[in-house]
Amino acid sequence: MPAVLQHYGAGWRGAAGDVLAFRHRVAYSPSGCWLWRPPLGFGGYGITTWRTRQVRAHVVAYALVNGWPPAGRQVRHMCRESSCVNPGHLVLAPVLPTGPEWMAEHGERTNATAECI
Repeated sequence: MPAVLQHYGAGWRGAAGDVLAFRHRVAYSPSGCWLWRPPLGFGGYGITTWRTRQVRAHVVAYALVNGWPPAGRQVRHMCRESSCVNPGHLVLAPVLPTGPEWMAEHGERTNATAECI
């Protein structure tokens, strides 16, 4: 178990059972990414059921440490690995536009980088 996991263990806001169930679904990579085990949804994002609704796993990871993101903000990956749920790799950012114009300017995201494999 990574040492950083011990650090986050004390700060997680979820009930003990929620946190344990969540951690059971994580594989730890040498890069520091905590990779969500399947199921993965569109774009390679981890999917989980949280209190009867389906949500992205990285949002739950962020919420367990920091609380749920406020309206108009979204949880983004600094590591650019869609399946990563390491709270240290997640930040709040404004909701970004999407669509053909955004893709033309910024290009497609990849699901994995060499650092996260």
